[in-house]
Amino acid sequence: MTASALASQDALATHPDPLVRGAYGELAKGWLRIPVSVIVSSFLFYYVGVELACIWLGLVLALEFASAWARKRVVEGDVRARGLHIGLILAISLCWVVHALLLWRVANEVAHIAALMDLFTIALYGALGGHKDLRILCALMTAPLLALCYVLFEVLWTSAPAVVAVFASIATVGACATIAANGVAMHLADAALHKAHAELRLERDSLENKVAARTHELRLASERAESASSAKSHFMALVSHEMRTPLNAIIGYSEMAIEDIAAGEKPSVADLENIKRSGERLLNAINNVLDLARIEAGALHTDFELVAVLDILEAAAASCAGLARDNANTVSLTVASTIEPVATDARRLLQCVINLADNACKFTKNGSISLAAHARDDADGYYLVITVTDTGPGFLVEKADHLFQPFNQMSQGDARAHEGMGLGLVITQKLVTVLGGKIEIISAAGTGTTASISIPYEAQGRPATAA
Repeated sequence: MTASALASQDALATHPDPLVRGAYGELAKGWLRIPVSVIVSSFLFYYVGVELACIWLGLVLALEFASAWARKRVVEGDVRARGLHIGLILAISLCWVVHALLLWRVANEVAHIAALMDLFTIALYGALGGHKDLRILCALMTAPLLALCYVLFEVLWTSAPAVVAVFASIATVGACATIAANGVAMHLADAALHKAHAELRLERDSLENKVAARTHELRLASERAESASSAKSHFMALVSHEMRTPLNAIIGYSEMAIEDIAAGEKPSVADLENIKRSGERLLNAINNVLDLARIEAGALHTDFELVAVLDILEAAAASCAGLARDNANTVSLTVASTIEPVATDARRLLQCVINLADNACKFTKNGSISLAAHARDDADGYYLVITVTDTGPGFLVEKADHLFQPFNQMSQGDARAHEGMGLGLVITQKLVTVLGGKIEIISAAGTGTTASISIPYEAQGRPATAA
């Protein structure tokens, strides 16, 4: 048997509707009533007559086959067959009561015993076989129990003294009530058992979900640990490279300067400039790592003051001038004369603009870099917008997600072709957020890149004025 068939059987056996559960349980054993009907009909053939016996047997068999069809339709989920299924069960129960009453009218003790056995058997079968659904239970038990009371009362009140008849009648009612009570008790027990099984299944499913969730969490934790280990190795390799390279340059050019001085010659200005540039590169790498650590720890200090926008852009242009010269780039400034000072942290804002300008100069060759500032007044508020635009190679849109990941540049190839640890944009994004603004980068392959940062003038939405 396939797994799907087993699952389907389990679903039917534990179905929330007791009528479906009962019908499913009767699918196989319900057919046993047919040979029983044929065998028991022999009493009618012997005591009542062939004609009535044939009519009764034909009717019972027709009802059994119709009941089997209706029972199958109920199990398959046909709602319209439910009422028919209950009605057919009631009709079968009444047929058996008729069988018992026909035998009871025969003046023969064996026929009377057979009639009483019929009624008791049907009542007990109702309690045992129909207890899952209260409607089926009532359909099977009501008629035979009433008939049983009738025939026993008839015997008692026609052939026994009144006192005996009273006590015997009470005993008869008690016996019938006991059978009915047992049937109801079995129904209630089955309902409670089904409820307990349902709660157990829910608990099992809950545990399976918790295990699956915990397994998923452990897998994610393992992946994060592996990623952290990989990031640590990558960080160490990158930091060691970015610190060792300028240190080697500083040591090398220092030795050359010492040799020149020892030979009585003046040290080369170019060598001293290389020492200075390498020192600045080393200091910038260390500052970037420290700044990122402070930001992640929430320990970054900011000092807000009125800042002249032109001063920020000029300082950024001066900072990246050497890198721009090395790559044969030109740097231009555009600041509206009417732009007003902004209340922000001057050092952090300058750091953001320098990072953007350095990136533009680094990835652009024989091109131009433009630093511009303007004010934007819209529904979101009043903002200072600083843009850095280059004529470099740009990048594909699908690579934009990597821009703000630590220690990443646009590709590993680029990371090795250009100096830096890939922290500039990460720190810039976080600093801009600390200053209350946001950063946006627009680019396309072959068309250059425009990076813009928006800083609010004041919480009230209007520009600050110098005192």
